Amino acid sequence: MWLLLKEKIENKLQELGHVKEAVDFLDVGCGSGFWGVMLRKHFNCSVIALDKLERAVRLCRENAKLNNVTLHVVHSTYEQWAQGHSKAKIIGLYPPYHIYPPATEDMIPFHARGGSNGTEEFYSQLKISSDVLVEDGMVIFNMMSIGDEAGPEYVKRYKELLGRNASLSYTNIFQPLDTSYFLRKLYGRNHMEFQVRIAQGFPKIYYTIGTITNDNRGQVTCEPLKIDLTTRSWADRIALHKEINSHVSL
Repeated sequence: MWLLLKEKIENKLQELGHVKEAVDFLDVGCGSGFWGVMLRKHFNCSVIALDKLERAVRLCRENAKLNNVTLHVVHSTYEQWAQGHSKAKIIGLYPPYHIYPPATEDMIPFHARGGSNGTEEFYSQLKISSDVLVEDGMVIFNMMSIGDEAGPEYVKRYKELLGRNASLSYTNIFQPLDTSYFLRKLYGRNHMEFQVRIAQGFPKIYYTIGTITNDNRGQVTCEPLKIDLTTRSWADRIALHKEINSHVSL
């Protein structure tokens, strides 16, 4: 994600340098603090890092200290922070996207709950971002999404959430995969009704990285992958989701 987006981030920071009342980068769900550290080191820009998990906030502060950078780290949900706070030029969103039967939600690790179809947390964060992002500002995101032959489902929905004139650019990290295959690898013969329902409604699954820009153009672009990822595959994502499922009684 960093390799694909760092040039776009640098260009956007330079373009919006005149907007003095906004934080340069809002790191939503900062986790260990990777993005905040990288932005401070490479661009020396202002960063606010948010996470609703106390452990993540602690690790983010520790990693900032280890890397000799200063971050404003806040223990808060995105929704709580957005009420009455300043605007942001760039917002980083990397929501959880594990796809799980609704009946198992209480057993899913908190950091992996993206809604049972894996996209609801992303949509919620986009909606909040509509009030936080400055004009011509940019959201960067990392998202695994259900969809169909036409593309990820969020392509159809992002304008109603962030604004009808916002532009979307995304890159497929891997070629789209059959949703039925992905779910079968995760759940075997368990939760078959759930598997069939999701796969019939959304026959393809995508793993993507991209940007949404509040630019009044309303364009959608699928950009080619510009880095070599031949050592990575869907097998990596399936293994990760199996690890999440190991916490759940199937």
